[in-house]
Amino acid sequence: MSKNMKKKETYTAIRSFPFFAFTDQPEKPATSCPDQESEKIPKVCSSTAPPKSNRRKKCVVKRGYREKFIDDFRRTMNSTNLEIPKEPMKRLILEILHDINPELHIKANAVDQLHQLAEEYMTFEFAILGLLAFHGKRETLMLADVNMWNSIKTLIESRIDAKL
Repeated sequence: MSKNMKKKETYTAIRSFPFFAFTDQPEKPATSCPDQESEKIPKVCSSTAPPKSNRRKKCVVKRGYREKFIDDFRRTMNSTNLEIPKEPMKRLILEILHDINPELHIKANAVDQLHQLAEEYMTFEFAILGLLAFHGKRETLMLADVNMWNSIKTLIESRIDAKL
């Protein structure tokens, strides 16, 4: 081989899923001479897998925070469990009742109902805020979305009050 051929030496990759086979032989320029055509570069067949000893080991990739978030989000979407913890919600309700009147009591069933209603309300609010963020061509909720939703709610309430 000449010096020019060594400088222009390139490696051709032949894709054989899931492995890549590389030939370290340089690509030869296309010629019409029959003598040079007989010296073809051997090709690796894509249908045959390399022997087991040459196979690459699967590397373990650490999952990033996005993958963990997506898994957590899917788990949350598919579950029927409430996201607001029960005990803090109960303490909040009892604290509000105590501020109104210290002698008021509440049944456990009523606390559960208030818990479910609060969860439903928060889910509805965040669904609307998500739509407003999507309308703004964003994926992140912003304070502007909350302000817009509050102004829309006040407009709707004023229209309802005007009709009554």
